[in-house]
Amino acid sequence: MKEDEPAHAQARRTADAVARRSYGKLVAFLAAQTRDVAAAEDALSEAFTSALSDWPLHGCPSNPEAWLLTVARRRVIDVGRRRSTGEAATGQLQLLAEGLDAAAADAEIPDRRLALMFACAHPAIEAGVRAPLMLQVVVGLDAKTIASAFLMSPAAISKRLVRAKTKIRQAGIPFRVPERPLTGEAVPSINTTRSRSIVARVGTAGFLFFLVKGVLWLALPAWLYVTRFGVGPR
Repeated sequence: MKEDEPAHAQARRTADAVARRSYGKLVAFLAAQTRDVAAAEDALSEAFTSALSDWPLHGCPSNPEAWLLTVARRRVIDVGRRRSTGEAATGQLQLLAEGLDAAAADAEIPDRRLALMFACAHPAIEAGVRAPLMLQVVVGLDAKTIASAFLMSPAAISKRLVRAKTKIRQAGIPFRVPERPLTGEAVPSINTTRSRSIVARVGTAGFLFFLVKGVLWLALPAWLYVTRFGVGPR
């Protein structure tokens, strides 16, 4: 059967718009529930794949973010069931499922992106990978784009990103905004008191815009050099 091109084009446009608007928000919500950034990304990726198959046939949902979150949370729970055994694990999965169900039932998906950024900037995470990690999991940039900006090979940056996500899961790094200003090596790039002040004035989305803009500005000279001269890691 020939594909309905207009329906597929509309589904693609809707999915692209949701990815630009809400990718980081959806990943942050799922990751905050599971403490597993990689699993959250994988689940959301599968949800987008399902959307591109389902929406052309049944129409785009009125709330595409909620549709994607429903599919992604089912995937997270299914993966958790396959990985876990025993009564304790069953209890943890039940709590996870109940937490995801309760949050998904809200009209507005909780915005945990700021908490995710603090997890990415935790002292246990290698300092040099914190900014790239934020750009991937919050903004949704791929490893190749990030590698160009930081003058690294895609393979090298991918390995470091994988290690950082594994560290978050294995160390149980919390997804929360600290109540007090952090000291020492603890998130030198994010001042807690100042962050809360900015969030109070412009909201989480506005704060994320300015913070990510700052990260991209630091990487811009390297990216422009690579783009202009075609020189960089292979």
